[in-house]
Amino acid sequence: MSADTAPVVLFDVDGTLTDTNYLHTLAWRRAFLDNGHDVASWRIHRLIGASGTKLMEDCIGREDEDVKSAWRSHFEELAPEVQAFPGARDLIRTVQDRGGRAVLATSSPEDLVAHHLRALDLDESGVDGITTDTDVAHAKPAPDVFLTALAKADGAASRAVVIGDTGWDLQAAKAAGIGALAVRTGGWGHDELVQAGAVEVHDDVGTLCRDVETSALGDLLRGA
Repeated sequence: MSADTAPVVLFDVDGTLTDTNYLHTLAWRRAFLDNGHDVASWRIHRLIGASGTKLMEDCIGREDEDVKSAWRSHFEELAPEVQAFPGARDLIRTVQDRGGRAVLATSSPEDLVAHHLRALDLDESGVDGITTDTDVAHAKPAPDVFLTALAKADGAASRAVVIGDTGWDLQAAKAAGIGALAVRTGGWGHDELVQAGAVEVHDDVGTLCRDVETSALGDLLRGA
């Protein structure tokens, strides 16, 4: 199978492969408090997965470099707690073993991506591509991250799927013209993920890996 016809699976990372959405919520909450803004955690959580700029604009009405810097500091303190969801690495391997290309599609800074790779027990050679913030002009819900990740894999949108955990992932996938599956590990409900455009919703990546034969992902890997 040639590279341009090989199926490509674009994995969102935070909240999909690694259990970080609530760590990010806590880091942003502390960063806002450090700078005199009492923003409720639930408001922050609903914006995890969107760009930091959008998160700050929606929460305090503007982008603030002091808040952003404080978020980085707080998240780095929490980084040792980053863990992969059970089955995450197995799902990546399943995609590759069946002839697919697995790309980690994130707009996180490279040094933070290293924490995810550690949690997944992977290095860059273990996947077929990784994006970071230096690759992406506009973060989700813009489609840049998925379009860039697809290009890294020499893939076609018609032979690709996004796996994500929030409506931001699904909006970005739709804007990129790529179908998407969702998992519930980001804290979004089944119905709202479907309404946002998910063709399927699974509890987590471990469940998707277990049920891959009967999933839309399995159809893609079989060439259906």
